[in-house]
Amino acid sequence: MSTEIPQELQSVINMVPLLRAFFGEDVGIFVSDKEKYLIAQNGRVPLNLGTMDPIKPGSMAESIFKERKRVVRHVDKSVYGLAYLGTGVPIFSGNEVIGTFATTNPTDNLQMLNDVANGMRESVKDAAAGISSLAASAQQLAASATDLAGHAGGIEEEIKKMDQIMDLIKDIASQTHLLGLNAAIEAARAGEQGRGFNVVAEEIRKLASRTQSSAKDVSEKLSGIKGRITALLQNILQISSVAEEQSATTQEVNTSIQNIDPVTEKITDYTASLIKAR
Repeated sequence: MSTEIPQELQSVINMVPLLRAFFGEDVGIFVSDKEKYLIAQNGRVPLNLGTMDPIKPGSMAESIFKERKRVVRHVDKSVYGLAYLGTGVPIFSGNEVIGTFATTNPTDNLQMLNDVANGMRESVKDAAAGISSLAASAQQLAASATDLAGHAGGIEEEIKKMDQIMDLIKDIASQTHLLGLNAAIEAARAGEQGRGFNVVAEEIRKLASRTQSSAKDVSEKLSGIKGRITALLQNILQISSVAEEQSATTQEVNTSIQNIDPVTEKITDYTASLIKAR
């Protein structure tokens, strides 16, 4: 090396092979004087920077000269073409800073962790929104099922009233049939004079018989409807119970997801602070 290099800088330059062995090939090693880089070994971060290149504004070397102390910071790609995490210290001669020693580390792993944390945070937010929507839908379903159950119960009560009416119709038909039978008997006793009345009595009996048959059919149909309404009511009540349970479960899941969000936020902030450490 040139004898113009101060002894303090030359001592650091002489240690570079040892430092290279110590840090490994991934770490970049840089030594500069006040104007340029005397050593520029990029490591795994292929910076657009070589030996004898000038110090640029925004670089680690410039920050070290300004702050006159150890500096750890994230340098963006606008300075040397790639972003990197740098650590550096000033080299003093007496009280004067005559140069810098700095190392660079790739930020891809940290950046990947930060991206994963950000992605996780967004996923948690999306999941929380989806669960909240699901919980609201479950609550609405439970309320609708309860209303429907009330209507089904009302229909069941109306069918019971219709059963009572049909029982009354059957009773009237039975009495009418009996009345027609008695009328036919009386017409027979009257002989020739009661023949016309006998025709009327026969028609009354036929009407009573048809009424009884129709009432029976209606009762059977009502019974079938009643059975289906009862089964429907049971299904509705079951749906309501499941919906309420689902609503409670989704509320619990939503609470758990909301508890995760602060954790993902802390991870995001921590990885960001590592990347942008200074």
